[in-house]
Amino acid sequence: MSLDNETGLDPPGIRVRSVTGLVAADYFAPGYFVWAVLIANLARIGYEEKTMYMAAYDWRISFQNTEVASFCTVILSSFLYPTS
Repeated sequence: MSLDNETGLDPPGIRVRSVTGLVAADYFAPGYFVWAVLIANLARIGYEEKTMYMAAYDWRISFQNTEVASFCTVILSSFLYPTS
């Protein structure tokens, strides 16, 4: 899971990305919740996975390379500012 020392991106032939969706941040490890309680409470008042969005972040990659590696701002912008 180490990055290329020169580019700061994935090594050639390897592509590792963070998990997407609400499961990306509900639990850190079994028994250690991060956002699970909030997600469960939002579900109780009517929110569903299709009406919530969890923006995952790959902590291994520098902020400058995040867009190069995963197009995160393009994807996030498409959720915030739909064109149709």
